[in-house]
Amino acid sequence: MLGRERVHVIVYEDWSADTPRVYAETLTFLGATPFSPRFDRVNPSKQVRSPRLHRFLFEPPQAASTIAAKLLPARARNQIAHAAGRLNTRIAPRDPISPDLLSCLRAELDPEIHRLEELLARDLSHWYRGPEA
Repeated sequence: MLGRERVHVIVYEDWSADTPRVYAETLTFLGATPFSPRFDRVNPSKQVRSPRLHRFLFEPPQAASTIAAKLLPARARNQIAHAAGRLNTRIAPRDPISPDLLSCLRAELDPEIHRLEELLARDLSHWYRGPEA
């Protein structure tokens, strides 16, 4: 057995609430030299504004591909498609999990959450009761 002093657990909620603090604690645990990087969001959740335009840009009809290939070099076609794709995208929150799936996951994972609470000596009851409780 490794022992508690050799295991460092990071709960995602802590990481998202105070990333610099949790990161510093992790460096201390590892015995690494502390430093403070930037914690910019790199890959936010996105949604396509127009699915039809998205399909046209990234799965164009054969005729459009043939014409574009004759008029523009491949690099220019890719740059135009990706620029248009960025314009056709917006940052948006993820869709919530379906109530049926949430209920199923809670039923299956409740015993594991209780065990994790014991191991971490931490209250995680909001995980099995949910924020609405």
